[in-house]
Amino acid sequence: MNKLITKHSETYLASCPRGMEEILEKEIIKIGVKSTQVEYSAVSFDAYNEKALEVLLSSRIASRLQKKLFSFEFKDEKDFYHLAKEIKWKSIFDVDQTFKVASNIGFNSEAKKESMFKNSIYLNQLLKDSIVDRFRSDVQERPNIDRENPEVVIYVFVVPNSNPHSRKEVAHIYAELSGKLLSNRGYRSPQALAPVRENLAAGLLSIIDAPVDGDFYDVMCGSGTFIIEEFIRRYKICPQLLHLEDQPWIFKNLKWFKKDKYLKDNFDELVNTFKSKSEKAINKALTDKKNLLASDLNETPISQTADALKAFGIKDCITLKKIDFLDLKPLREDKITIFANPPYGERLQQVHLNEFYHLIGEHLKNNFKNSKAYLFSSNDEGLKTIRLNRKKEGTFKNGPLTSHLVSIDLY
Repeated sequence: MNKLITKHSETYLASCPRGMEEILEKEIIKIGVKSTQVEYSAVSFDAYNEKALEVLLSSRIASRLQKKLFSFEFKDEKDFYHLAKEIKWKSIFDVDQTFKVASNIGFNSEAKKESMFKNSIYLNQLLKDSIVDRFRSDVQERPNIDRENPEVVIYVFVVPNSNPHSRKEVAHIYAELSGKLLSNRGYRSPQALAPVRENLAAGLLSIIDAPVDGDFYDVMCGSGTFIIEEFIRRYKICPQLLHLEDQPWIFKNLKWFKKDKYLKDNFDELVNTFKSKSEKAINKALTDKKNLLASDLNETPISQTADALKAFGIKDCITLKKIDFLDLKPLREDKITIFANPPYGERLQQVHLNEFYHLIGEHLKNNFKNSKAYLFSSNDEGLKTIRLNRKKEGTFKNGPLTSHLVSIDLY
């Protein structure tokens, strides 16, 4: 292989929602990884392959996990193509496997430099051509592209180098390991409208860190994302529980996994361990005091939450209540953690939202004394109408929206 190309064997990249990088890093370190680095919307880390697969199955906050394969510096598009073609792609996957490529173009903020690539379509084409042409050279055949259900996904990230006097850029090439967003846990119906992805919800709940033996109310539960993610958090359930046995993880198509019997056996053992521990935890939850409550004003979200709870096998672990939050009162005298993801403004005019947010604050103040409330919203104007001492816990990207998590101590 060309000496300008660096081969990587145990380096990984876990992506996450913007603003969740440090939370994800803490989670990865807790799993047992010691070498980590925070990136933009991601955390890179070095770990043994079996530990990386443990991150894949147990991370609640990662969006995707990718294995770093190669990196190289290049001076122009032609140089990129030739260096990428130097890679022995048949050592990564077989010619009879389908693949697709994806890319991301970075901006070097330190050097204030933009990439020579202006769109990912052209970059994808160059990488695809280099892979196909190398296969043709080596085995006189080419692998086929499948953009919908590929067996292998190769991903490239290019960014200008930090030398302000150099035009060179760096390419980092990865293989996708999951084949799907890790946030797609499998408990939500495709028809359920959910404004927050599961892993963003999990990250917010990690920040909230409600007492595991205390009452937790999700008072505008929507399709049930937050209440299920809180259950996963406090009972240490494998977030991929519904996918442990039936998910076609595409890392199994890569040669680094297929040729390693120890790694294959280790992964099977890991799956069995996570499945067993999760089932025991759910059985324990069935006998515990019900201190998780999900409520909503409308029948549709209540029905969707009930379906999600059933799909995850925990419908008897959580209290579900159809009620307007402004009519909800504490079920017990205990201190409660209240969470709300109120409307942002898609369906209500701002003047009505402001009134609603103000009423939320008044209801919390009058009926949930000695408790703590958290609101997650992109509606700054509405949050300001809550006349209580609010503390901003963080700002996060929720799709195209910039949203804030605020906490309110109730005395």
